[in-house]
Amino acid sequence: MAGVPPTSAGYQIARHLAEKDLQAFLGSTPDIDTNSAQQQANIRYDPDSFLQGKLRQITAMMKQKGQAVRLQFSNEEFIILYPDEEMAQINMSESRLGALSAAPISPGGLSFTFCDDLFSPDDGAADSFMRLDALMWKTALWASQGRIPYDTDLHRSVALDRWPNLTRLLLLPNTLEIAALWAEQPHSLIETAAKLKIPQRYVFGFYSAVFALGLANTGETMKTLDYIPIAADAGEKQPASASWLSNWIPFFRSKNG
Repeated sequence: MAGVPPTSAGYQIARHLAEKDLQAFLGSTPDIDTNSAQQQANIRYDPDSFLQGKLRQITAMMKQKGQAVRLQFSNEEFIILYPDEEMAQINMSESRLGALSAAPISPGGLSFTFCDDLFSPDDGAADSFMRLDALMWKTALWASQGRIPYDTDLHRSVALDRWPNLTRLLLLPNTLEIAALWAEQPHSLIETAAKLKIPQRYVFGFYSAVFALGLANTGETMKTLDYIPIAADAGEKQPASASWLSNWIPFFRSKNG
C-alpha cells in the first residue's frame, strides 16, 4: 500500500521468542483432561472483557461510520485507528500495549472518540504504526494466553475461511502446521493438538487469534482455499519471509494429508 511505513520487526514476525515472551502469548497451562469441568473452565476467557473485544466493537463502528477513531487509555497513551488505510498508530511501548491487552479493561480504563485525523506516515516513528489485522491478532494472543473464548466447543471441527496474511502477523510455534492442517481438512482443537503432537495451548492461542480476525469457520465443511493470500498484498513490499512461507505450505499439505 503506497505511503504505508514499513512495520518494525518487533511488531511483525517473531521467528524466535524467549521463553518468557512465549508465555506472554501462549501461557504455561498444561494440557487438560476434557472430562474435567474445572480444567475446561481454566482454559476459557471472555474476549469482550479485554482490549481484544473492545477493538472488535470499536472497529466495527469505525468501519460503519468511515471515520478515524481515537482510543484513549491515559493522558499520554492512545491508539488511533484509520479505516481507509486499515492502520493503527500506537502511542505507547510494545510492553505497555502487551500489559493493557493481557488484563481485563477496568471501568473507565478506556474511552474512545471519533476524530478527523488523517493518516500520515510521517506523523510518528515507523514503529508506532501497525496494520489493523496485526494489532487485533496480537491483542488476542496477549488476552488469550493459550486459552479459548468461553463459548468455544473443544470438539467441534474448525477450518479457516481463508488464510490470514502470515507475512505481517506474529508467528508462534506451529502456526504454519495448524493453519495447513485446517486448510486441508477441518479438525477440532483437541484433535489438532493430538495429530500434530503439540501442546493444546498452542492450538488454543492460534484459534483465539484467527477467531479475532473472523477467520475461524466451525462449520462441518470448509471453503476451497486459494493459497495466494499468504503472499503480501499487491503493491505492498513483500517481506523476505514470504518466500519461505510459501515453500513450506506444500510440505505441510503433504505431511498432514
